Amino acid sequence: KDEILLDSGIHTFTIEANGYNKETFSYNFENKSDFRVSVKLQEKSEGKIGVYLKKSLEGTFYANSLYAGSVDDTNRTAYVKINGKNIIGQFTIEVDDADDENGEKKSLSSYFFIPANKVEDGDYIYFNTKPIDLEYYIDKSRKRMYTGYTLLVLSLPFSFYTYGKYIEARNAYKLNYTSDIDEVNKWQKYSLYSFGVSAAFGANWIVQLVRYIHTASKVLPANAKKGNKAVENREDVSDNIEIDGIIKEKE
Repeated sequence: KDEILLDSGIHTFTIEANGYNKETFSYNFENKSDFRVSVKLQEKSEGKIGVYLKKSLEGTFYANSLYAGSVDDTNRTAYVKINGKNIIGQFTIEVDDADDENGEKKSLSSYFFIPANKVEDGDYIYFNTKPIDLEYYIDKSRKRMYTGYTLLVLSLPFSFYTYGKYIEARNAYKLNYTSDIDEVNKWQKYSLYSFGVSAAFGANWIVQLVRYIHTASKVLPANAKKGNKAVENREDVSDNIEIDGIIKEKE
């Protein structure tokens, strides 16, 4: 058995062996005089797989932040190296006629996930994903949600006030402090209207909250699906790209 003497505290180790992927981990070695460390290494599974989109688009594939290849309606497949680990990838489209607030070219993105245990060397994988301006749509949806919440909060004081006035007028009428039944009916009507408005604002806020969660969930990567080795160009590159809610034609 190999033994290593270490000072108490947090230490980082890298374990390597021929034919296996190296593993790096950190551990806090405190409160005991000895520790036994056990690491299970994964056998190397090097190779490459082809990736493409279900609907043909012109853009660029990245896998674990590394360039994997550009695709268009003629060359639809990019190739990604595999090494027995999960892959998080990104597909981007550069939009030439759209600039962001800093004057830079805007790019649309979507993400995908390739689990290591689902692919082997030579496989072809496709994704049903559509690049969009995630930052714009999430920000727009968030503003709608906040606006809906603000309207709900602002409406509640009026609802509580009118309801309080109704209770006050009703109790005064019951105790014969006043005989003005019209005053009771008036505040009852105002109270019902106010709570109706608050209920409408509350329902709108819930809808906007659900829409925001749905929009934010679009950042989650699309799951990989096994594809066909003979990828045919059955679909054309989309002639339209949606930017900031506006459909623009590609030249």
